[in-house]
Amino acid sequence: MDSIQQHFMQLYQSGISPDSLTALSMQAQDEMEGYIKQLQDAKKNYLKQHLDEDIAVYGITQLGDAEAMIEIYQQLGEKAKTGALAPLFEQIKDYCEGEIKRQQAAEAVQPGKPAPEFTLTDINGKPFSLASLRGKYVVLDFWGSWCGWCIKGMPEMKNYYKKYSKKMEIVGIDCNEPEDKWKEAVKKHELPWIHVIDNEKRKCCGDVCRQRFPHKGHY
Repeated sequence: MDSIQQHFMQLYQSGISPDSLTALSMQAQDEMEGYIKQLQDAKKNYLKQHLDEDIAVYGITQLGDAEAMIEIYQQLGEKAKTGALAPLFEQIKDYCEGEIKRQQAAEAVQPGKPAPEFTLTDINGKPFSLASLRGKYVVLDFWGSWCGWCIKGMPEMKNYYKKYSKKMEIVGIDCNEPEDKWKEAVKKHELPWIHVIDNEKRKCCGDVCRQRFPHKGHY
């Protein structure tokens, strides 16, 4: 990397125009991406020739790309899965299966599509189902009292709810915190909309929300 920077500095000092430097930089970047792709393809091709061997299990960890890892993981032979690196395979399996589920969830949650159905416990300890709001305009607000940006946006959310509550509903979905902290935050910040918690297997937060917090979805 240092040698590349020195090369561009020499070109700059020689009087070459900034536009030309930019073009050269973009060309170098394209070439580097091409080399990386060639290397990745070579790794995958090698592993595909050794799918029943331990090297294939280890090789998956060296791919560094979820799509490539899943591709090889799904083709592994039984000997590799149950061989000397079986414990490592189990870790790879957990990761790849998790990624597959995340990808499927991301495909399911797209503009114009309904949100995946879920039933969670509301703040009064009763089951709440998203299906109960079918036909209404709904905003799913994924948050937590531990999320500073979530709390910072609450005043604006309250104003929005006050203005449009006759036409829409907000469902606050608290993720990944103790129930007492959740209830305390709802009371402290006086949040008037529906509140549910997803603090066990995080099924809803996992299936619907794949982004950083705070995250809001319109359905």
